[in-house]
Amino acid sequence: MPIANKAPHNFFDSLFTSTASVCVAGLSTVVPKFQFTLFGKLVMLVLMQIGALGFIFVVSTAILIIKRKLTFKDSINIGTALGTPEDLKNIRPLIRRIVVFTFISELVGAIILGFRFVPMFGVSEGILQSVFTSISSYCNCGYDILGSNSLVEFANNHDYLVLGVCAVLTLFGSLGFIVWNELYEKLKMKVQNRLSFSKVIHSLSVHTKLVLVMNLVMIVFGTAIFLLIEKNNVGTIGNYNLLDKILISLFHGISARTTGMAGLNLAGMTNSGKFFTIILMMIGGAPRKHSRWS
Repeated sequence: MPIANKAPHNFFDSLFTSTASVCVAGLSTVVPKFQFTLFGKLVMLVLMQIGALGFIFVVSTAILIIKRKLTFKDSINIGTALGTPEDLKNIRPLIRRIVVFTFISELVGAIILGFRFVPMFGVSEGILQSVFTSISSYCNCGYDILGSNSLVEFANNHDYLVLGVCAVLTLFGSLGFIVWNELYEKLKMKVQNRLSFSKVIHSLSVHTKLVLVMNLVMIVFGTAIFLLIEKNNVGTIGNYNLLDKILISLFHGISARTTGMAGLNLAGMTNSGKFFTIILMMIGGAPRKHSRWS
């Protein structure tokens, strides 16, 4: 629609952007900052949020808000979408927790980013930039409306507040709703029953243990290997000091598996760096629902 575009936009570019947004792929045939109006950017935000939460979940949540209740069929559908069809009695609180945790995470991220973006872009544009970047990071989509260089300029300016917030939001989103819900339940159980952390950890499901352990392993492994590969490459991090190299490698190791935001010049990577990034992308993040064997 003309209201969504600053310049002419053919149907197939629009279809690609819409598909990539709802599938949280983050690929683009245009530069969103220059192509889309405020309305177009808001459409992208809605599609990213739907794609991250899941269509069935969004529809079921809307039904719950409108009807104030879920039918048995609704509960089955959303339970199946989340991988918990056998636990129907906890569907309503699970929906509430997912919605609350998602929007609190995105809101806090947007507020922190606002301390950087509002002084840079002004109040209205800074708020839009903060909200868009926060949602895109948490949804693991990777779109941004900062320009054509993603977060590279912030890395060049040693601005690790922006990179750090995006990395944390990426991690939060990549762990999956069920993991966060289980962590919440176990923490509540620890407080109520005064259990030790060792007992709480032992009681975690296989799914949650694997997600947490493998995320930690992949963060350390990804950062270390990328640092070793690219540390002398002036096309990426070769000109930075050691601390900057570690921090940018850490951001890349986290982002490459899910979000895809760039803190360095991807085209300047060595072939080994590109190949390792492909491996990280193939590994990806955690599934957003339980595995059947967990």
